[in-house]
Amino acid sequence: VRAIINSLELHWSKADQDLFLCALYLNPLVGPQIFNPNVLSPLALWNICARLYKRVFRVNDVPECFAMEIRDYHYRKGAFSNEFWNNEFLKSMSTEQVSLTLGGVLKLSPPLAFSQDPVEIWKAHYQPNPVTRLAVLVLSFVCNSAGCERLFSTMGDIHTKKRNRLGHQKVQDTA
Repeated sequence: VRAIINSLELHWSKADQDLFLCALYLNPLVGPQIFNPNVLSPLALWNICARLYKRVFRVNDVPECFAMEIRDYHYRKGAFSNEFWNNEFLKSMSTEQVSLTLGGVLKLSPPLAFSQDPVEIWKAHYQPNPVTRLAVLVLSFVCNSAGCERLFSTMGDIHTKKRNRLGHQKVQDTA
């Protein structure tokens, strides 16, 4: 078990932690309640989101309303309240229950809907504010390269020495 934890910690140290944490935080099916506030406070999460906002939108400062919007998202107020952001509806869409703790930082016990696309939920709820823009963009990213690696591996299996005359489009369509 210790070897597995060490391996996870090694991979985590090499990962873009801000991107992973922000994607998890802004996932409406998981949300802020997943984080242990004694280890990662709301202010720390907001700073992570602000840093990522500046990085992905290539700006020096976040918009003035960003702090208020991210606070509203965290505490489910304003445009993110149950009136507009129906948590019970989101929870009812879940397909699987998960309960586990990762290093004291995350406590995965709320229902997680692996079959639902959080980007579509944000788009359906769309409010023209910086938090929504950040959420749609961050949740659209592929946070790791496993999907790409799998595709290239499949394409390599298809595009063998005997089949090297296949055009790029034919290989893509086959993969």
